Amino acid sequence: MCYEDAINFINTIVIPHPWFKAICLNGQPIGAISVTKNSDNNKCRGLEAIVDAENVGSQRVLEKVGFQREGVLRMYMILKGKTRDLVMFSLLSSDPKS
Repeated sequence: MCYEDAINFINTIVIPHPWFKAICLNGQPIGAISVTKNSDNNKCRGLEAIVDAENVGSQRVLEKVGFQREGVLRMYMILKGKTRDLVMFSLLSSDPKS
């Protein structure tokens, strides 16, 4: 994805999307969160999260609110010019409430 494609994606998809928001700290974006409708009625998964493997703080937050660690997606994304591992978490409607 080139710079122009990224800017176009942000302007046309991210900004107008009602459930895709940046997480900011001191006015600087440090992450993002999105919620999407599950259109497949056969799936039980209600919510999932993917976090940089080095972002231990975000992993702890997800675990505190009831998410369960599923596994590591190895070399899943290029972030800041480096190929990164991401950790997949899930929250199922059948999971005990925390």
